[in-house]
Amino acid sequence: MAGLSIKRRIKTKHVTSVSDDETHALIDEELHRLCKSSKSKSKKDKKKSDKLSLPTQSLNPDSEAGRSTRESSIERTIIYRTECPCSTHYDKQLIVRSYDITVNELFDLLFGNNEFVQAHRKAQNLFDDTATDWTMNEETKCRERTLNYKVPYDSTLVGKATISTTEKQTLTHDVAGSHYVVDAEVFNDGVKYSDTFSLCMRYCLLQTSTKTTSLRVTALVRFNKSATSILKPLIERNAYSSSLEGLKSLNHRLNLHTNFSMNKRNSDQGEVSVNVPIGMNSHDTLANGPLQQKLSDENKKTEPHQTSTSLYHSNALIYIFIIIIAFILCINLYLYIKLKQMDKIVDKLARSMK
Repeated sequence: MAGLSIKRRIKTKHVTSVSDDETHALIDEELHRLCKSSKSKSKKDKKKSDKLSLPTQSLNPDSEAGRSTRESSIERTIIYRTECPCSTHYDKQLIVRSYDITVNELFDLLFGNNEFVQAHRKAQNLFDDTATDWTMNEETKCRERTLNYKVPYDSTLVGKATISTTEKQTLTHDVAGSHYVVDAEVFNDGVKYSDTFSLCMRYCLLQTSTKTTSLRVTALVRFNKSATSILKPLIERNAYSSSLEGLKSLNHRLNLHTNFSMNKRNSDQGEVSVNVPIGMNSHDTLANGPLQQKLSDENKKTEPHQTSTSLYHSNALIYIFIIIIAFILCINLYLYIKLKQMDKIVDKLARSMK
């Protein structure tokens, strides 16, 4: 019995030791599996973080890819208008153009107080020009300003004269970065028939993309006093032609300015190396330099043609009146001669009857 109990104890002890060894083996295996899974998880997280960090490193804000990404995101976000907010426009369409500048810059070039505006007015022979600041009209809730300037007038028949012009501008629509609409009414004084009408013009500025803005100008002659059916078409033709000449010169200047602006952007990116003017603040967009010199040269070339054209339109009305008066005089002279001949015939008949 004692020997049997000893064998049982030995067997029990052996079984216990075997079970303990299996338990330790399972624990070691589980720990090894956990360590392996944690390592693989850390490797996956590291790879994932590397993948996530790669686009951030590649899209450097100062790099070209970063700039293009920002521009494309802006284009996807901003929806530009395709038409101006005007329900109607004036009957006479003078100009429709697109320029590679923003709408804010175009508005400043047209209605700001800068060298671009001053050079354009000088090319149009305007002098003594003054402009008030944009002020809010409490009744219309629109910003307004008034321009005063003088225009020389020279005619071979009438002589030299000076036209005093008052231009009232009203900003009816004002959304920065999107569109502007300016209504202008021009009143003249100093020449015969100039006080019988006023010229209404509407400037529609609409940004169609990040770097493109369209300009549309329409006009209408509004008669303040009664005019004959002969005078009305002559006045309208003369007013529209004069305005169109000024807008052609303005369009040429805007094209030169946008070309120099594009060259400046290319120069900043290192694509080309040219001498271009440095931009000023929001009210001094056009700077001195090669552009100003080129504009001056263009003015010298175009001023004689513009002067001769304006003189031709100014004298057309007077020439027509002279032709009409000469025609009436010829008719009166013809009738006078015929009456004289009739008197002679009557006298002869009276003498023959006696």
